[in-house]
Amino acid sequence: DIHIDGDFAELPDRIAIVHPKSLEYAPADFYTRSESWKAPFVDWLKDEGWNILEITDEERFPGAAANFLTVDHDLAIHYEGNPRVMREVREHGIEVVQIRGDELIKGNGGVHCMTCPVLRT
Repeated sequence: DIHIDGDFAELPDRIAIVHPKSLEYAPADFYTRSESWKAPFVDWLKDEGWNILEITDEERFPGAAANFLTVDHDLAIHYEGNPRVMREVREHGIEVVQIRGDELIKGNGGVHCMTCPVLRT
């Protein structure tokens, strides 16, 4: 089983945080107006020029390393912890505001899961 918020995060400038082990279980379905196909999601991201930051099992859970709330083109919110992932995201020019999430994570919810979409203008 996968929960996309725990296994994939889309950050600005085509940065993807992925837990490849979870995403390799089933191919993704892709559709255009004229065709459809199945392919491994992470392979498709690489083919499309995404910068892939992979997370480990330990970073995936309980740390929710792939669970970000992107607020602006260079700003995201995440729980405290996951220092390696946060360092790599910051190295790509994205400011990460980290908040306490120790109570929310007990319910298996990450920052993205616990919010409604944010309208950006």
